[in-house]
Amino acid sequence: MCIRDRNKYYHVNEIIDVVSIENNGQIKVKLKEGLIIYSNPSKTIAEIQYTDRVKYGNKNKLNKILDVDKFYFLYEVLSELFVEKVHFQYFKPMLDEVIVDCGANIGGFVIQAAKMIGDKGKIIAIEPDEENYNLLQKNIEANGFTNVILVKKGVWDKKDTLTFHIGIRPGEHSIIMHDDIKNQSHIKEVKIDVDTLDNILTEINIKSVNFVKIDIEGAEIQAIKGMESVFTQTGVNWVVEAGHLVNGEMTFNEVESFMKLKGCKILSTQESFRGTIYAMS
Repeated sequence: MCIRDRNKYYHVNEIIDVVSIENNGQIKVKLKEGLIIYSNPSKTIAEIQYTDRVKYGNKNKLNKILDVDKFYFLYEVLSELFVEKVHFQYFKPMLDEVIVDCGANIGGFVIQAAKMIGDKGKIIAIEPDEENYNLLQKNIEANGFTNVILVKKGVWDKKDTLTFHIGIRPGEHSIIMHDDIKNQSHIKEVKIDVDTLDNILTEINIKSVNFVKIDIEGAEIQAIKGMESVFTQTGVNWVVEAGHLVNGEMTFNEVESFMKLKGCKILSTQESFRGTIYAMS
């Protein structure tokens, strides 16, 4: 089967209404459902697996895919989060619920969930990286959401200041030096504030939550050890992306075992590329 036949960017193209490149170099995508999302150009050249989707694809089905070489990260976000809806395979946030997003990145999950829960709901969007945080804030404002609480921290098992590793792609930054960035050149290191989710929720006066999404590039086990109070709550839906390699071992196994010890019911796991764990407590 060739790229032309299995091109997932066809589906991305179908959900897009309008695309524009802004004067500051950012891309702005308005989706047919009305949501808007901005993204920065990539700092590295796209791999051939992304550019070939356009090079060998049907141009009529890719007419809204602009400059994949610079903006492939956003198209991957749109494919996984908005077409495949990886976070909503088992759970869909409901009106008035309280959602936590650990590793909010530029806000792909946040803006979807914020729309679902309505004005009376709350979503706590936690993101430590400066560039991602600024885009996250811009994407929230662009959609007019007032139900999002932004927290510029990392999620960990205690309150601290730690080294944060900035990879070449905005979805790879982590406290943990995981295998995806270990061999990259020009890794930038900055200091960030970290804290437990329990402490963060207490500080903003959130007493209970309905949905926790975690995608923090290899630091999942440390983070969930700081969620003791959340694990005591019932009716919490969990989506944990634990397919990150740390010293050659996928974090999936340790995270799943820990969640079982905390009494979570594991609904399904995907021990593959994303290593997504869907669970209830």
